[in-house]
Amino acid sequence: MAHIIANSAQFVSPSELNTPAADTPAPTPSVAGNPFRSLPEWIGRTPDSAVPPRVRLRVFQRYAGRCQCGCNRPIRPGEAWECEDTIAIINGGSRRESNLKPWLAEHHKVKTRQDVAEKSRVYRKSAKHAGVELKPRQKIQSRGFAKFEAQCTATRPIRKWSPAMEAEQ
Repeated sequence: MAHIIANSAQFVSPSELNTPAADTPAPTPSVAGNPFRSLPEWIGRTPDSAVPPRVRLRVFQRYAGRCQCGCNRPIRPGEAWECEDTIAIINGGSRRESNLKPWLAEHHKVKTRQDVAEKSRVYRKSAKHAGVELKPRQKIQSRGFAKFEAQCTATRPIRKWSPAMEAEQ
């Protein structure tokens, strides 16, 4: 079965209808769900770049305002949420719009803690493999308590106060 494209005498097979043409540009993110106006992807200048409010809004709308940690819970108005890097910066990710997802703040803290632990674990293993000696993790040592003389022993009786003791001093 062949299809005829309007205003053209060109025959197109069904398999060609579903494949994009080679000169078709890749789709870019749309603004506020409007497919007719597209913007280039935001890329942060440095890994510490703050996500601008306009990009936060696009990320929020792209995921329909739902937490992407796996709970898929709707993020309510006024509820704290953050743009989470899908691949953490410390694990080789980049600060760009396509790497961001909305996460509730309390869920984001847990993942950040896990990312730091993973990075630390990988670093220790690679250092050990390379033969680099790492300082052992030392606990903070306190000054300790002052040593006091024992109050009572079997050989020395307990000294009770008496008026005679005052006279000795």
